[in-house]
Amino acid sequence: MTMGITILKGLLIGICASAPLGPVGILVLQKSLCHGFKNGFVTGLGAALTDTVYAIIAIFFLAITQDFLERNQILFLIVGGVVVTALGISMALKNPFRMVKSETEEDVNAGRKEFSFAGFFQSIAICVTNPGAILIMFSLFTAFGVDVEPGNPYIIPLLIAVSGGCALWWLGFTSLFSIWSKRIKLQTFVLMNRIFGLLLAITGIGILAWGIIKKVL
Repeated sequence: MTMGITILKGLLIGICASAPLGPVGILVLQKSLCHGFKNGFVTGLGAALTDTVYAIIAIFFLAITQDFLERNQILFLIVGGVVVTALGISMALKNPFRMVKSETEEDVNAGRKEFSFAGFFQSIAICVTNPGAILIMFSLFTAFGVDVEPGNPYIIPLLIAVSGGCALWWLGFTSLFSIWSKRIKLQTFVLMNRIFGLLLAITGIGILAWGIIKKVL
């Protein structure tokens, strides 16, 4: 696996891990709409930091179970494909913005607050209380066929790429909402979220199909 492929996989893993809009996504959305881009992005960086730590933990478990994973590669391709597909379908069907519309309009009309690091620590606190994210990261690594053999020189670039993918997602997310919040209706963002979810689900289906094909052949 070349450096370029490794970095691309890391970026995709980071984006896939960040894309589902759970409690952290709602928090980032609120900060972006109510308090502007900087507060929203810093809140997202808190989640990116936590996801990077989870990625390190996932790689550690991958390394110590490498032989087991190699013997059951097809199984993990199928399981990873199912997890990624489920994430995408969940993202496509849910409307996470319904919980924030009434809360944010008042704050936006009242004026945006000054820059604060509060959101950064709030998002870390939310992520820490969701250890299941480690399993998601583990599934993404296995689904994307990440090589974690001892002495692999690409592990550090991979982790940096995962962190960069997370940060890139939140950069785009917060930029979109802070700049276009007054120009585009919330329903449009719901549609975009569903499109991203469908794309993620298609990726998962592709991984799942590849695992099934390998099993059949």
